[in-house]
Amino acid sequence: MWRATHVGRGWFHLSDSSSAGRGLDKAELRGKPAEMAMPEVLIELAAGADTVPTH
Repeated sequence: MWRATHVGRGWFHLSDSSSAGRGLDKAELRGKPAEMAMPEVLIELAAGADTVPTH
């Protein structure tokens, strides 16, 4: 998933609190096309997107 997204120049914005609850931290994202984001940022990105994947 990471490689396909990176090759396609995609980027993941992950919920900071949801990721922490799953044991995922910023160190594990190093070198991956992803970053942690606060809820306000996620809402802004979702509002401006054509599609939004959720879990």
